[in-house]
This record gives sequence, structure tokens and C-alpha cells, in this order.
Amino acid sequence: VGTGPLTLKRHPTLEDRVMVSAGAKVIGNITIGNDSIVGAQAVVLRNVPPNCTVVGIPACIVKKDGERVRKESK
Repeated sequence: VGTGPLTLKRHPTLEDRVMVSAGAKVIGNITIGNDSIVGAQAVVLRNVPPNCTVVGIPACIVKKDGERVRKESK
């Protein structure tokens, strides 16, 4: 929450047992779910569900609930 006329939440929320690795950027009003891992140098722009590992620029989920996730086709 800023001190100016804009009173929206602008900062990320890190839930329990989240690890953010060196050099990672978590930008904006997003939530990183419980037990998640953000890889080094990742740029997180969207919410991360619980029990996930995200890497890359922009960050993509590579593991969910201990299982490897295939790359999403765009």
C-alpha cells in the first residue's frame, strides 16, 4: 500500500515455505503458493499455485506436486 492516492496492494505475497532463489524477480500483486520454489534469475509475472517449481523469463511451471510438467504450447 502506497502513501499516495492509490491504495491498491502492489507487492507480492509469499505463502509458507516458499524459496526464492538468487536473482529472481517477483513483480506485482501476485501470490506464490505454499511449498513452491522460484528458480534463480526467474521473472515471475503470474500467480504460482502451491507445490510448484517455476523457472525462466517469464517464469513457467516445470514441476507441480513433484511431477514434471510438459511445456505449454502457445
